[in-house]
Amino acid sequence: MMTLLINEFVRKRFNNYRPYVNILILEKKNINIYSSLNREIILEQSNNVQFQMLELIEIVETGPQCIYKIKLPSGKKGYFSPIDSIVILPKKNKQVRISNDTQFRNKLNEFLGMDKTYFEMNSHRVVFSSQYAIYNNELYECLTYIDEIIAFVRPSEVNIMHRYEKPFKVINDTTVYRDSNMTKVVTTFPKGKEELTSQYVIIEEEKLRFKYNGKIYWLNLKDTNLEIEIARIIYENLDEVLLDTILYQNSMKLENYHKYYQKILNKQSKS
Repeated sequence: MMTLLINEFVRKRFNNYRPYVNILILEKKNINIYSSLNREIILEQSNNVQFQMLELIEIVETGPQCIYKIKLPSGKKGYFSPIDSIVILPKKNKQVRISNDTQFRNKLNEFLGMDKTYFEMNSHRVVFSSQYAIYNNELYECLTYIDEIIAFVRPSEVNIMHRYEKPFKVINDTTVYRDSNMTKVVTTFPKGKEELTSQYVIIEEEKLRFKYNGKIYWLNLKDTNLEIEIARIIYENLDEVLLDTILYQNSMKLENYHKYYQKILNKQSKS
């Protein structure tokens, strides 16, 4: 059976707040989906919804034999205990670079038959991470490039591009590059160059992105006086990830509410 090891507090918070979470149905064997927990009436079977993304409404039980309440394409709600399916959780969209020591070969990439060649073709690029995937009680980040998934990797295997707009000065003669790989040399900035403003930083790679004369460039972070005040959070367990999903989605709801009411207030002030 599919294992989901989360504590009772998190399970209850999930069911109370009802964050928007999906489950990708990918079962190797056919599984019955029942109309109720007593399992007397079969509502649907996994073969009929294979490869479909369904809404996960409630986590009924956790542990070695988890039970989920899901919303079927028909709109009906059913209960089932998945074995191979993948839970997909939205997260704040981040630009990331793939760490050099990332291992493409993992259980999820193998299960989904991800293309290693395509991954290697794009592993040098800045890609996006906007979803977590939980498979066999292990956490992965879903990496996409131009709306196409290139791989699932562990959170520790990506280096985040943090938005960080601060003034800085060059304190050592430094090479300026056109690309995030720092292979395309543009020029050299001397020590004492006029004050510039950062756009992004990649802490693990000691890289800084900035705009100069309307163009985007990169340089080595250690050649600047920029002080980084960013705390990188890497989740240790699924409890933390699910709580983060709940908090993130609630904050987005509040932000949308604020925008909605501000729009109403603006209309009223003009009338």
